[in-house]
Amino acid sequence: MTMNAPPPPPFPPMAAPPAVPEGWKAEWSAEHKTWYFFNHSTQKTQWELPLSRPPPASPPPYTRPFTHNPHHIEADFPSTHADEKRSQPSPPFPGMTYKNTIGETFTRQASPYSSISTPTLIIHSAAYADKDVTEIVRRLVKGNQTLTLQTDSLNSIFGDPWPSHRKQFSIIYSFSSRPLELAAVLEGSGLLTLLPSYILDMNRANFIQSGSEGGRVVAVVWGTGNGLLGVNGMNGKGAGIKGKELEVEGRCEATNGWMGFDGHYGVEKMAVVYYRDMEGRIGVKGAKEGETLRLPWNPLAGLV
Repeated sequence: MTMNAPPPPPFPPMAAPPAVPEGWKAEWSAEHKTWYFFNHSTQKTQWELPLSRPPPASPPPYTRPFTHNPHHIEADFPSTHADEKRSQPSPPFPGMTYKNTIGETFTRQASPYSSISTPTLIIHSAAYADKDVTEIVRRLVKGNQTLTLQTDSLNSIFGDPWPSHRKQFSIIYSFSSRPLELAAVLEGSGLLTLLPSYILDMNRANFIQSGSEGGRVVAVVWGTGNGLLGVNGMNGKGAGIKGKELEVEGRCEATNGWMGFDGHYGVEKMAVVYYRDMEGRIGVKGAKEGETLRLPWNPLAGLV
């Protein structure tokens, strides 16, 4: 993944839609810039790609009375019938107002769990301030492949690695073979919930570097922001320079000046770098604001 990926297209891409079983049709959501799937027999829609099995039998016909639904969305694309617009599934992100990569805002709603299969929640790495809490978080994943953390209680879960400071929690995760995502929140920010029914969150996915050309750095978090973004109104380093310095020198400064932006105004921040070790696993290092963060390949790592 590039650091400055172009926004998703507002209209269906030129590539063919995903292949679906008989009885299903792939439709493009101009609202969410992704495909969803319509079952001709049930007249229902869903975000999950259906597997190759016969669609369920058609229910008896009925007329549903009109009710106002503030989350009902009409697809913005030409239909096979002049007077038809397909009703899309509920927006797939729950809990709060969400702004996508091209600046559109909508309210997150959870989509139904897939009745076909449940993806496995994989915790690749996690940090609370500069403490590696990966193994603790893995033990918190429930049997239905969900994770819920009350961020008001993180000290009781992980201990307090930085007393008298409002600390950052960050986590790299994926569901089965889906792309990696990174979520970063501050202590006391309410519930953090990961559910297999959520589709890919591009803001979280954009933290993750592609790892092309032997790159070892996976992601950089400054406060709760993406540390490898370009400079935003400050005399800091550009995204390419920051990435190269981390890859070659294995170091960065935990400052607004080095990062090029304030990762969370009014809070003493933590710089956290996720990297791949020699076995390909994702490790994590952190440094408090004002310190120098040194990765394992830096010559002075562990010495100063």
